[in-house]
Amino acid sequence: TNNTCEARLGLAVVSGAPFTMRSVLLAVPAGALLAPVRSVDNGTCEYYRGSGDVAPFLFTKPLPNGTRVEVDPVADPSGLCVFPDAACGSEKDGAACCKLRPGFEKTQFAGLKPYELNMYLGLLVLVVPGLVQKCFARRKEASEDSSQEGRHKAMISCIIYMLFFVAVTVEIWLMIMVAVMTQGLLTVPTRNTMLAAQVFLTPVREIFQFIEDVMTVKINATLGAKQTHKVREVLCAGVIGGIFSGIVAALLVTGLCYWPSIVGWLLAPYAGHIVGSSCNLVPLTAEIVDDARPYVLLSGWSWPFVFANMALRGFLIGIGDWWSFGFVLLVEQGIGLFGIIKYFSATPTLTVLGWVGFVPPAVAFVLMVLLLIFRPGIWDKYLSSNPVREESTATSDAEVSGDELTEGTVDVSARQASVVRTRSQMTATWRETAKEGLLAMVSDLAVQVPMTVGVYLAGARLGMGAMYQISALQAAYPQYGLAWVRGLTYGFRIIGSQQIGARDAEGFSNFYESVVKHCSLLALVSIATTLPFPVQISFALAEQACEYASEKACLPIYATVFGGGDYTGATLQGSAFKFFVPSLCAMCFYQVFKAGVYACQDFAFMAKAGCLALVFVFLPSVFLADAFGSAGAILVPMYLPCLALAIAFAVRIKRNTGQMSRGTFPLWGQDGTDTDEESSESSAEA
Repeated sequence: TNNTCEARLGLAVVSGAPFTMRSVLLAVPAGALLAPVRSVDNGTCEYYRGSGDVAPFLFTKPLPNGTRVEVDPVADPSGLCVFPDAACGSEKDGAACCKLRPGFEKTQFAGLKPYELNMYLGLLVLVVPGLVQKCFARRKEASEDSSQEGRHKAMISCIIYMLFFVAVTVEIWLMIMVAVMTQGLLTVPTRNTMLAAQVFLTPVREIFQFIEDVMTVKINATLGAKQTHKVREVLCAGVIGGIFSGIVAALLVTGLCYWPSIVGWLLAPYAGHIVGSSCNLVPLTAEIVDDARPYVLLSGWSWPFVFANMALRGFLIGIGDWWSFGFVLLVEQGIGLFGIIKYFSATPTLTVLGWVGFVPPAVAFVLMVLLLIFRPGIWDKYLSSNPVREESTATSDAEVSGDELTEGTVDVSARQASVVRTRSQMTATWRETAKEGLLAMVSDLAVQVPMTVGVYLAGARLGMGAMYQISALQAAYPQYGLAWVRGLTYGFRIIGSQQIGARDAEGFSNFYESVVKHCSLLALVSIATTLPFPVQISFALAEQACEYASEKACLPIYATVFGGGDYTGATLQGSAFKFFVPSLCAMCFYQVFKAGVYACQDFAFMAKAGCLALVFVFLPSVFLADAFGSAGAILVPMYLPCLALAIAFAVRIKRNTGQMSRGTFPLWGQDGTDTDEESSESSAEA
């Protein structure tokens, strides 16, 4: 009846106004679309810290006829509400016993969830303006060229850019969907294990990924400088080096996966903590390792394809083959998105997730190799050995005297010398790549090591609940901004390195300012879609932890996530969330500025800045965080090096742009030739 609804929801219904469900939805604040608060046995209790009468989760039990009915809470002596009748441990799908109440995680903006609001605003602010700007620019070029060919060219160019933006948007959407679905469908121990595997795999990947990162910049710098004769050797170094380093890294991961005394601690650092040790909802360490091992192996063996693909993609963008790049990217991300929606949603296991991560890069690698082989225009111009031989032959002919020429035939020794010179140039390219890649690797490790240490510190020192707070926030980073940075960073590395190779100081400076503006807009969007909704975001991210409120022995795990009762520690929606937005902004700006320093090929500075950040930023902060002993405090040393490096890289790029405008940029040399080219040629001559 109207009176009952009014009393239960506490609504002030205007006299004479029709009482409809729409009036209820408009009157209830966002995040409070809750069922009536059910009676509590044995006194009062809290659902989470500061919850009052707001029950975020709906606990149910199955009936013999297959339906489910809501169960009442019981007050635990700790002050928390417990739902023993839900019996989550006795069901095949433990998470089926509880879920977020409908509407709890939604905002007042058209009923959208916060991550959906962020996604639509991101499209509106970042993607659509860029697409419109490019299309109008092409149409302006076509208006200046009124011929039929000019209009046709402008139309094709606009379609290519639309294809590119669609492909990048699908990639961003895939990153967001993976974060949403893994956090929402995997149980707390499984999600923690996935995070542990990721922070263990990422440093290993960064160690061996340096060749790929440097090659992407090198290829585009070479193309920007119009040195097409060098593309073949640089691309071969990138692809072959990426495959080789990926295989070595995968073999290392495989060995660790079958090392019993190591793999258990690597994948389940929380297993030995006293919090929740008597909870029967927590699986054994051996079960955790068996479930996670296929995911780790498939992730490791996807690296040869992932490493090689970056060099191949950089080559396609460098030569302006946007059709091929957009097609391959769309196919790769489409396969991943199909796998997540079709297979992982039906069977949310780490094994399925491993296959979803393995198949797309393998298919993309095969497609790009076939494109390079069967497209004569690309092969003949850039990858065939003929251009190199022609240049070498010309050089050799010029060096051979007239009496060494007999009937137009060059002396064999001269040709052999040119072959030796070409091989020595290839060796110099590999040597230079390894050196610069190792320097870049130091910078990457300066960011990855703090994250790895932070995750393992949270699991080993604070237990499963605190580690799950970090797991939840790690899943939130792609949803609320980090995924959008991917397109900016990739474009900065590719286009920026081309502009530097072409000595376009003004173009690089303008592009850098544009990237900074876009990243700043992205930060504003992230702030606007996160700060107002800490409770909605936190409970949506940690929904899987609700099952630990169904058993008294598991309540300590639940309390270390959401708080409540006599638990006084940090909570996900409290102190941990306060560090979330600053760390998100720091990560976004770090990724963008790092791409700019990569484009400048300032690898020595990256290594120095990384070492300084580790010693003077991370080490002091991690000792302080360990003393405070909370998940929120651990986030500080995890992401403070990102902020420090972002500032350092921004200052360095500003300095480099000033040197470019004055013509004193070290990479360009003082006499009009690139210093890296001079060093390669001198090494080849030696």
